[in-house]
Amino acid sequence: MSETQTPTNTKERYLSGISVSSGIVFGKVCIIDHFDDLSDQYSNEFAGIDVEKQRLKNAYSSVKKEYKNALKIVSKNEKETVNILKSEMMILEDDFFLRQIHKNIEKKINAENSVINEFLKIETKLRQAKEPAIREKYFEFENIKNKILNNLQNLNLQKQIENNSIVIAHSISPIEVVQLKRRKVKAIITELGGITSHFVILARSYKIPTIIGVSNATELIKNNDLVIVNAIDSEIIINPTEEEIKLYKKKITEIKEKHKLLLNLKDQPTKTKDDYSVNLFCNINNDEDIEESIKLNSGGLGLVRTETLVMKYSKLPSVEEQFKNYIDIAEKLYPKQVIFRAFDLGSDKYLDDILTKEENPALGLRGIRYLLKNKELFANQLKAILMASKLKNVKLMLPMISSICEVRKTKELINLVKAELISKGIEFDDKLPIGIMIETPAAAIIADEFAQIVDFFSIGTNDLVQYVLAADRTNEQLSEYFNQVHISILRIIQQVANAGKKHNIPVAICGELARYSKMTEIFIGLGINELSVAPSSYLEIKQKILSINYQDAVRYTNSIINNEENYDFIKY
Repeated sequence: MSETQTPTNTKERYLSGISVSSGIVFGKVCIIDHFDDLSDQYSNEFAGIDVEKQRLKNAYSSVKKEYKNALKIVSKNEKETVNILKSEMMILEDDFFLRQIHKNIEKKINAENSVINEFLKIETKLRQAKEPAIREKYFEFENIKNKILNNLQNLNLQKQIENNSIVIAHSISPIEVVQLKRRKVKAIITELGGITSHFVILARSYKIPTIIGVSNATELIKNNDLVIVNAIDSEIIINPTEEEIKLYKKKITEIKEKHKLLLNLKDQPTKTKDDYSVNLFCNINNDEDIEESIKLNSGGLGLVRTETLVMKYSKLPSVEEQFKNYIDIAEKLYPKQVIFRAFDLGSDKYLDDILTKEENPALGLRGIRYLLKNKELFANQLKAILMASKLKNVKLMLPMISSICEVRKTKELINLVKAELISKGIEFDDKLPIGIMIETPAAAIIADEFAQIVDFFSIGTNDLVQYVLAADRTNEQLSEYFNQVHISILRIIQQVANAGKKHNIPVAICGELARYSKMTEIFIGLGINELSVAPSSYLEIKQKILSINYQDAVRYTNSIINNEENYDFIKY
């Protein structure tokens, strides 16, 4: 790595994007060239209806073969990967979609243009959607379109991928991530991509450092350039200097050493220096997170996002499908607790077959509102969770609660489901603990009343901050207003913690803010006795808890809670 080629324009040596899978690596670049469907880049030549249809058929067959080969490569234990690949194959197997492309060809439009025109209709709708997750669905259709076009143009991308390289592309498809894993690529950089897109999920599960949204990456970075990919701080350095290489080698060594030291903490009790116990749990999204949680010897699972099943199955999963997933998790974690959050659908979470347009989805039919509006769907999930509760380590958490009535209606539905299970002789935990997410100002304000009818609280800081500060968390223009450590947020957390303490129920924080170690002492000082974080943040937060003195934390927090000026220096 001693060879460096510094570009003459030093400004172009430093690029940034969005880190979606962390890590720091060095490597030589390999650019993946996809077919460019801009109108001035391809031929409009039409070879005849039969010829174009045959070309399309051959391209479709080749793409399907790629997916089938990828499925053979993927381990049966990689359930998430298998389901993602199968869900994308469904687009290829959509007969109606294919017939529409054939109609275009019959109008004497060649195969490339026929594919582009048909995909454009769907992609335009997806890009105009207000919900971020629906907009990101665009990338999946774009990737499949490119796979078909690549085959029509006889481009073999697998031959372009070099072993142990850093791959840079306009976009990447899930099937290509599987291929990249086999080639042991060190990192992925793309110009496009969404944080919840399928390729990102796979890259994260394979622990491939990945940065998306890097403008003009394929133009500014050349084949065989040496780059440093810092997917912790979302930075890319092109043809680094010797000094920069030394600096980042040192960083990599420090990260490895720190991780080794932190691993020594996993079996220690999670207590402050003056013996105040804090329950530390993991938030999980997939099978890999579950396994990591077990390896870390975590206190259990503080948040299982069940809506990820919708993405797994590309539909609403059946009672049986849900039960298999839930019981598998409960058994793996037994006897430690597992908190299943009921489907939190709406806003930036969605179903393929529910694309109802709302003027303001964040304030629309989401969370518990959606569930109570669709009681059959809700009852099916409650049934599956109750069936999985027979080991008595399962808890149920309700999302987006804003009224006592919502909890009572849910309990009524639970009682109906229990009666059905009893009549069928199905075992379950009759005392299944029920808790609520505190993520609306309404829930926080009447926390004292809620504490008398539920078994636990979990504060979802992501949405709570959004609603309290009236700042859309998905709007980049409002990032300076989305201040998660605003003094009002601290006072609300303290109010909720006091309500929990008064009625002797645990209060956790499971939102994004919990992973910032600089906030840990403040949370403990506010009266929070449970934290739930991503497995990647677990040991760092545990280390912080072990270094804190509880009494000092209380004094420190009290010194700032009523004085915003003293709070100015806190940065998370």
